[in-house]
Amino acid sequence: MDNNFQVDTSKQVKKDFLKKIEIPLGIAFLLTGIETVAAILFFIKGISGAVWNEMGVYEFAVKSLHFASIVCIFLCLIKLIVDGKPFSHSFSICTRIIAGLYFLSSVLFPRIPGFATNYSIFQFGSFTLIDANLLIKALLLYVFSVIIQEGFSLQKDMEEIL
Repeated sequence: MDNNFQVDTSKQVKKDFLKKIEIPLGIAFLLTGIETVAAILFFIKGISGAVWNEMGVYEFAVKSLHFASIVCIFLCLIKLIVDGKPFSHSFSICTRIIAGLYFLSSVLFPRIPGFATNYSIFQFGSFTLIDANLLIKALLLYVFSVIIQEGFSLQKDMEEIL
């Protein structure tokens, strides 16, 4: 009986996950990349003040929220492509950042001239305490960030076991 065997202790990175979503990931990466460039141009124009006058402060704030979210998502897609892992601590942080932006927006946007919503919390006349549309998005994003963080912990535990 021969007792010669080899143990390979090198870290094996499984990238089957990316093959399953290759086409949608590529499209998402391309579109968010284009929108990130548009966001940079938008913020440069916004700093100069030209955009504020054209669209108004509220519209500018809504577009800024959208573009900030897209830039964060684009950075997460880059991390996903580089790492090839479905869960990451940076995904969780990015999702919490976007949730925080939406939460702040739900409180701050009602104070901006030109604000309009169809779903609010504590509205009396022209005063609105919180925009419930943005608050719901913030809460859902926070819940997703907790799920992503838990997935990251499980993925890390699984890698340590293997």
